[in-house]
Amino acid sequence: MSDHLLITVDYELFGDGSGCVQKCVVEPTARLLALADGFGVPITLFVDATEFIRLQHGRVASQLRDAVRRGHDVQIHVHPQWFGAAPADGGWKLDSRWRLADRSGADIAAMLTEGVDWLQSTLSGLDWKARAFRAGGWAIRPSEVTVAALLECGLRIDSTVAPGRSGPGFDFGDAPALPFWRTDGDVCAAGGQALWEVPIATAPLSPTVRLRSMAGRRLSGVRPAGCHKATAPRLLGARGATQLDYCGLDVAGQLAVIRWWRAQRRIGRQPTPIVAIGHSKDFGDFAAHNLRQLLRWTSGQDLTPSTYGRWLGAVGG
Repeated sequence: MSDHLLITVDYELFGDGSGCVQKCVVEPTARLLALADGFGVPITLFVDATEFIRLQHGRVASQLRDAVRRGHDVQIHVHPQWFGAAPADGGWKLDSRWRLADRSGADIAAMLTEGVDWLQSTLSGLDWKARAFRAGGWAIRPSEVTVAALLECGLRIDSTVAPGRSGPGFDFGDAPALPFWRTDGDVCAAGGQALWEVPIATAPLSPTVRLRSMAGRRLSGVRPAGCHKATAPRLLGARGATQLDYCGLDVAGQLAVIRWWRAQRRIGRQPTPIVAIGHSKDFGDFAAHNLRQLLRWTSGQDLTPSTYGRWLGAVGG
């Protein structure tokens, strides 16, 4: 049975609230969707609903509706610092609690409920269903309260875990060596029956591969034209395994992750989900070039471009 390739994008501004919606989200996403359309590949937009409810940017709703009409998917993403955010001095005053796991169960339930309701209203009349979730900054653990809230909102899939990877606010070093699993609470504990965990594909790549990609990004352009971040990046980054990140890896690095994941994570004859991640605010020339090469390669492989709903149907979920 063919494995399923899920190309996802975190549809959002920068975590500190900076960036232009048009230049950092709408325009790079339009470029990404047009590229994918040329290969007949669906994209899953993980939309930071908590953020866009407050920004009230008309082009966002229009783009999401157009994407679904064209066969792409939209699912929910939450950066909790936007919950309760207020305009301030031409920008935004955000909550200091940026980890979802630092919020109360009532707050998490309220964020998810307002996000799902907003997406349902935005996409009303279209063939769409809320199925999947990704936590902002990968900061979902401890996850028991969040998993309960996801199930209460009718969401059946989490796609936050990046096995073998850790960084500020998250640690997935103990994730199962599986392509997907079920959990009743801890997203890194397999064996439950409630929520599906469909992790981001990762692999233990060599420093040489990562450095080559970093050099390529600097030469080709990391950000979309006109997209700028207000504050400097954190010096402490993620460690461990490397994600299948089409905004951060050249095509050789991406293929290395895919091949490793397919070789090491297969379960019998079930279709292995291969989840790639990117960010609208990072979809510059480097990302566009390498994603185009990846999709060209994919068209000649035993891989099915997919969405979470299609994959779930294929495994009988």
